Amino acid sequence: STEITQLIFGQTLRNSGLNSRVMTEDTPEEDAPELCIFCAPHEFFFLSGNETWKKDEIIKRSIMFNTEQPQTLWFTRGIIYIMMSAGVMDLCYQNLKSFSDVGLNVFHFDPPVKMEACELSAADKKHPLFRVLPQPAQKASSPFTPINERSIDVSFFGNASRKREKFFSRAAAFLSDYQNFLYYRKADGPIPSSGLYDILSRLPRYVSENSKISLNVHRDDNCFFEWHRIVKQGMASGSIIVTEECFPHPLYKNGEHYLAETPRHMPNLIEWLTRTEEGQKEAARIQKNIFEVLQNEDIFNSKNLDLKNYISSVWSNLK
Repeated sequence: STEITQLIFGQTLRNSGLNSRVMTEDTPEEDAPELCIFCAPHEFFFLSGNETWKKDEIIKRSIMFNTEQPQTLWFTRGIIYIMMSAGVMDLCYQNLKSFSDVGLNVFHFDPPVKMEACELSAADKKHPLFRVLPQPAQKASSPFTPINERSIDVSFFGNASRKREKFFSRAAAFLSDYQNFLYYRKADGPIPSSGLYDILSRLPRYVSENSKISLNVHRDDNCFFEWHRIVKQGMASGSIIVTEECFPHPLYKNGEHYLAETPRHMPNLIEWLTRTEEGQKEAARIQKNIFEVLQNEDIFNSKNLDLKNYISSVWSNLK
């Protein structure tokens, strides 16, 4: 959530012309702004030392930014704070109706993302996860690298689940004939932002910039549009997203900006995209569409204006 917070406050809010700054659970109460936006309430309100921020008078004058899928226990943990708030922002368009039905002021938050090369530190480049990359991937990284010039065929980053276990077990023989980078781990919570795992806040983007295909397999049977993996990590890297069917997104479309397929037929799609002339042309077309939509200044400015108008509307209702 640290990365998402920096994205919102460091870039999007300021681009919208709003005066904002990043605060933490350790910020003194007297420094609280007139309107707070709490990122990932299912995490924030369970950090130690944040009793100050759980006060009714603060929460009812705040916006909650939900980042969790509605079928998870994490979502359930944060729902009480969402229901007490003045408004809710959500990456998932389909979540908004439920929140709106109970009277919350809602906003579909779809942050603009920049297409720029991911920079790794000198320490990152000594990390075992970096050293196993193909040599061309260790030398350079750019989201604008043409698909056919990328040295990794398929990449995936995600936590273990029964559904993913089934997929990778079935696909193992097929994938063994490809150059892959698959980071598949068992985890009880969010990836730590420091220590041994710190590189994971940067490496997925870097690997995607060197991948022809970025794979997205849902953790369960919910067709949640995983914005972070599909847009922030994959599309912004110029990689072709091959995903299971997702809930529709207002801007990014299947067949134009990513490709959806059933898990059973994903290997066929991967083979077609990487090893046939027709498939390679389709991959180049999708990549061109990605470049166009993510670099569209009108869309960028419209998103910033929408965010400014939403926050202004919540704020005006509190005065």
